Amino acid sequence: MPTAPLPPTRVSRRDALRLGALLTCGFTLAACDSRKGSGGQDGEHRVFRFAQGAPAVSLDPALAPVTSTTRITSQVLEPLVAANHYTGEPEPALATSWDISDDRRTYTFTLRENVKFSDGAALNTGAVLRNADRWRALATNTDTAHLCVPLFPLYGWGFGTAEKVETKQQSPSATPTPTATGSASPAESPQPTADPTASASAEPSASASGAAPHDSTQKEHATYRHQPLLQSVEEREGKIVMTLSRPSLAFLRMLTQPAFGILSPNCLDENSRIKDHPVGTGAFKVQSFEQARTVLVRNEHFKRDNTKVELDEIQFHTLSSSDKRYYSLVASKIDACDQVSRNDLAPLVREGYLTPTRDPFSLVYFDFNLEHPVLKNISVRRAIARAVERGTIVPYYLQGTSDALGYLPALFRTRDEDLLNPYYRRDTGTAQSLLAAANYKNEAIECYYPVDVSLPWMSTPQVIYSQLIGSLIEVGLNIKPVPLGWAEYCEKARSNGAERGMVLGGFYGAYRDPYAFLGPVLAPLLVAQWLNEKDPNRAKSLPQTAQNPVSSATASASPQPSASASASASPSASESESASPSASPAEGEQGQPSPTPSPTPTVKPAHIDPAPSLEQIMRDIRDADSAENVEDQRSRYRQVSTLLAQYMPGVPLMNVTSNVALSRDVQGYVTEQNAIEYFTKITVA
Repeated sequence: MPTAPLPPTRVSRRDALRLGALLTCGFTLAACDSRKGSGGQDGEHRVFRFAQGAPAVSLDPALAPVTSTTRITSQVLEPLVAANHYTGEPEPALATSWDISDDRRTYTFTLRENVKFSDGAALNTGAVLRNADRWRALATNTDTAHLCVPLFPLYGWGFGTAEKVETKQQSPSATPTPTATGSASPAESPQPTADPTASASAEPSASASGAAPHDSTQKEHATYRHQPLLQSVEEREGKIVMTLSRPSLAFLRMLTQPAFGILSPNCLDENSRIKDHPVGTGAFKVQSFEQARTVLVRNEHFKRDNTKVELDEIQFHTLSSSDKRYYSLVASKIDACDQVSRNDLAPLVREGYLTPTRDPFSLVYFDFNLEHPVLKNISVRRAIARAVERGTIVPYYLQGTSDALGYLPALFRTRDEDLLNPYYRRDTGTAQSLLAAANYKNEAIECYYPVDVSLPWMSTPQVIYSQLIGSLIEVGLNIKPVPLGWAEYCEKARSNGAERGMVLGGFYGAYRDPYAFLGPVLAPLLVAQWLNEKDPNRAKSLPQTAQNPVSSATASASPQPSASASASASPSASESESASPSASPAEGEQGQPSPTPSPTPTVKPAHIDPAPSLEQIMRDIRDADSAENVEDQRSRYRQVSTLLAQYMPGVPLMNVTSNVALSRDVQGYVTEQNAIEYFTKITVA
């Protein structure tokens, strides 16, 4: 039942001051549209007004996979497969059913009949094939691959299988091809066409015996070519058949992402870009799009059994601060808003507003660019991880938010915190010792962060940055702040090259599978490797560092934690406490003379444990995703989590929960775990 309106309450001095500050800076509550007059069904035009904390810089969910975009496009586009609200498991959407072959590699989808796009075109197999061509084109184009993170696991290097393409003789004295020894960065790692670590049989991984993967007895070197996970999409007898290069537990869940919403072929240009607005089969269509205000109206072609659309119009407004959203809600200028601040939650509840909470399926983290000349050095990355003080940002998050001791949420039960804690636990002494081992000389590390927006993982990014960065400066790191507007941030935070250093960012797990949390972290590294393979001169043009490079001899002599051993590969105390100098497995150019470290008299260089390579991590991810059951998958992903902590592509900070605030007039709003709610069943009194 709708909550009865409460009598007006007295505005507190705190609220009066906040409201005064808003009006002083030029914000007026009239900025949001009031409801329109008559029209539509029963003579009433039903409008739902939702306030977001950041603008939608694009309405292409594949190229802009951020909540401010995907929340809008999810009302317009429908995927083949949807996610069940309660379990997250795949359920029918535009595909009414699907069959899976015995080898778990072929999926045959039956399409829903009599479905039309909002432009009147019919949904058929040709439309789905056109969308599949678009996915492949965007994910394999050098201009867009780094943007379309959701598509990359289907088509990107490292996620599929490795096919042996040639075998050649190699003399004992020949320089060995780089493999999964040492710590690899995009600038120096083995190229996709020469990756002997791609399968279990491709490389005799270092085992308990301590045998090095490459030694003077090796006579042959196998070359492997990585295939995409999604090998083909075709029509057979009026159905869509998708064939994978290997079994994948994540595949169907991937298809539930907004990025795989099916577009009308009429709205795509010859480059697979959306010409004007996205056109889909969903309950609504785009009427107008501006970054501050987007309007959707009812799609007259939408007809589904047992689904009655109550709304005639949806307005998405951008209100970047929690104060603006709070006062717009209490003044009835909007009907709902996202990213409720911790200070506003209790007053809203007291006034009778509903504030449903989402599970902590959102992650805020420091992302490292491994092409950056300083962050190539793994000792610097590990030092940052040991310097971060997470406790400083806890007061700025809602109850239910917790420290992230890995990239995978506790829900998946894939973490071994005893193994991960030593890599992520704050220890300023160890951080300084790691910087000494890296021969760090106060080089600047740029840190990008967004401004003037509220995000599901950071309601106040400027505050979160300022709270975190102090702990890094404390251990002697030179962090250069680079605040960026939202549009520029979305572009530069995913850019290729060596300019950016760290990025304070985050994302929502778009589906309930470990891939959803590893893809955004690993895709930029894999794209960089792929670009280097396409253009070998690219890697040579990147800035290099001569700090503690790993020579071929050093790399060969450093045994790797294999997939079978990684579950017990607890980080040794040597990284934290040992005072014996050791060459850091930096990821700069190999073969150059190593400069003599010059640590301060009070800080001795830490001993640096060897790190796995990106190729080894991807191999273990493929094995985990191809597991036959969930228990086996969990066990294998525990190994992956440990390897990622050793490799250190970034620093996970917090698993974040968030709230939605609803006016008393809103009924039927149901929160989804991926923060993408569907407004089809919402009613507004």
